[in-house]
Amino acid sequence: MDPKVTDSIEFRERVLYRERVWPSVGVIAFFIAMALSVGVVFGEPYGFSSGLRATAVSLVVVGLLIFKYSPSLKMTMSALCVGNATMPSDCLGPAFVIDKENIRRVLNDAHTSKAFVQTSPGIKTAVMVTITDPDDPHPFWLVSTRHPHKLLAHLERGIPT
Repeated sequence: MDPKVTDSIEFRERVLYRERVWPSVGVIAFFIAMALSVGVVFGEPYGFSSGLRATAVSLVVVGLLIFKYSPSLKMTMSALCVGNATMPSDCLGPAFVIDKENIRRVLNDAHTSKAFVQTSPGIKTAVMVTITDPDDPHPFWLVSTRHPHKLLAHLERGIPT
């Protein structure tokens, strides 16, 4: 294979930005408290060791669920990936940072029913990326992120001009 082609493919697929959007500390604390309460509920009638086992199993399950349902964002030169969804860079239009108050406003808007939305409770900022592909049913993507300005800068670098 031609080295120029290989270099250009590696350059296009180089990750510009990566983030896993973990839930807020309050949400994690709530789920840990729920897992501990399962231990108390099992420990009372079945004994202390059963309660400890139930707590351990609950904490592992909660940890796995938090990891599984925390969306990941990845921006390469060729695409924006959010969770399992991928949009090529040439289909990405202008992007905007959305704050907490405006996230609610955008989510209540009628056009949002057609949008791709990946928001997380407790995350106060998001990025709205317009989609320029006329065949795509989503007019824009609304994605929660803790670092919206970093993602926006990388989006602007990855969008072809």
